[in-house]
Amino acid sequence: MTRHTSLSALRRCHPTLTSSLNGCAPLSFSPNASVGIASSQLLSHALPRPFSRQLHLSPTRRSSSAPQPKPEPESQPESQPESDSQPEPSPITQLKAHISSDDLNPPSTTRPPPLVLPTKTRTTSTFKHLYSTGKAFLTFYKTGLRQIWTNTQLVRSLPAPPSCPEEPRSLTLLRLRNTHDLRRLPLFAVLLLICGEFTPLVVLILPQIVPFTCRIPRQVRKLRVAAEERRAAARREGRWRRESGLGTVAGRGEAAPLVETVEMPIVARVLGLVGQGWDRIGWVPAALAQGRVGRWREFVVRDDGMLRRREDGVGRLEDDEVELACVDRGINTVDRDVGELRSVLETWLELTGGVGEEEVIRRMEWLVLHGEEEWPESWPPKSV
Repeated sequence: MTRHTSLSALRRCHPTLTSSLNGCAPLSFSPNASVGIASSQLLSHALPRPFSRQLHLSPTRRSSSAPQPKPEPESQPESQPESDSQPEPSPITQLKAHISSDDLNPPSTTRPPPLVLPTKTRTTSTFKHLYSTGKAFLTFYKTGLRQIWTNTQLVRSLPAPPSCPEEPRSLTLLRLRNTHDLRRLPLFAVLLLICGEFTPLVVLILPQIVPFTCRIPRQVRKLRVAAEERRAAARREGRWRRESGLGTVAGRGEAAPLVETVEMPIVARVLGLVGQGWDRIGWVPAALAQGRVGRWREFVVRDDGMLRRREDGVGRLEDDEVELACVDRGINTVDRDVGELRSVLETWLELTGGVGEEEVIRRMEWLVLHGEEEWPESWPPKSV
């Protein structure tokens, strides 16, 4: 009876039920089953959409039925932990940051990189030691060439040098040293490709063709020793000229003040601005000496001014830069303590400061020609 009543009620709800069930197996209902639940499960796909919606129970009715399993929370994509290490900036960015933070010292890429040579032990064979040494030299040269490329990219990315002397010292030295290295790069690159591991032996014979960033410590020392020997010989010649009266004004025998008693080629030889071949000849063209000494004057006057404008300018220089600054001013540096060189450089700035440009040039040339042993404690020197 329950089955007939339930089926009749279902047919009265929707007239199309009979046609929908034609050809299908007869429905069987459990006595305790709910008509709504059975219809929604079995006929939801066969009945039209409006009727199927009516057969679904509302949330209130559904709560009285069997408990439904709770939907699992959607899995959220795991967030990638942020890396603590920031990406390393490019070499160009690092050099620009250095120049902006230090206006006195040029980047370390303008100087030779450190050379680490292997040490030979009792268990190391001679062949293996020589192979490791040659490999260390090749690594050194590759690093030096990479530094030249980095410096070139940095210089090209910067604006053209200004006409006014407001450019920082670090950037000025970067431009000068990069130009120096680029001029020597083609010939040195060919030499490195041909000689390979034997390049250190060849460059000791031809040290001038090597860019500054590719000079090994032994080569740097050899160049400085040779420059100081030339410097001493040129100063002896200049002293002989002064004492013999050859350095007089227009041959009238009148002693000229300061450096006018000495020919300009002597100044160029003391500073190493001309090649050693002119020393063998015993004569330097005056026009060549005048041009190179003029450029040296311009550079040193500007460099001294930048060091004076900074508080404790000499003290802020790195040790390597102190030595290079002394070399630029004709001061001997071989086997000397950096603290002593700082004191000598400060004395140079004191003796050449506080006067006009013409007087500054005269004093600089006098200090170059006479050497530290004859430098006065104050200006003018007693011998003048």
